[in-house]
Amino acid sequence: MSANIFGPEGLQWGITEETGILVQSYTRNVTDQERLVKNHEGETAAAALYDPMAEHSISGYVTGSTGIASAAFGQVLDIAGATTGNGVSAGAIICTAVTDTFANEDFQMIEATARQWPLITSS
Repeated sequence: MSANIFGPEGLQWGITEETGILVQSYTRNVTDQERLVKNHEGETAAAALYDPMAEHSISGYVTGSTGIASAAFGQVLDIAGATTGNGVSAGAIICTAVTDTFANEDFQMIEATARQWPLITSS
């Protein structure tokens, strides 16, 4: 469904279509490792932030058996709507968890969580 948007330019409505599911949500969180150095009073005197990693989470109603609907632990995911930037703009998106949800008054859902490191590419 398209929307008539009123307000500042650049606002984005909706979400990118994915194979195998009707997407309900997609999130991406970029984090990194850190090493802190404490002084003689236990206060942080220096910090190193390194090894950025993006964690992706996508969920939706299952509509098929391919794409996100076939996500499996250790598999490289092809997320059509995956965003880039914020320190992680490359690397394979590797599935780390899958949750299937069944309910008596709802359709089957799937949620896939994956991690992405810039220097790890598909094998």
